[in-house]
Amino acid sequence: MVEISHNNTGLSGEYFVAAELYRRGWSVGMTIGNAKAVDLFAEKDIIVDI
Repeated sequence: MVEISHNNTGLSGEYFVAAELYRRGWSVGMTIGNAKAVDLFAEKDIIVDI
């Protein structure tokens, strides 16, 4: 059986979450590398008509 490194499983999880957020209308930025505190940045524009 092939063993998958923890780094690859972590990255695949980040890509999955980023794809789901994007699919739901969020803008997503990923921190590729060894950022210890943050893996993704996400924002969603909310338009309010007054």
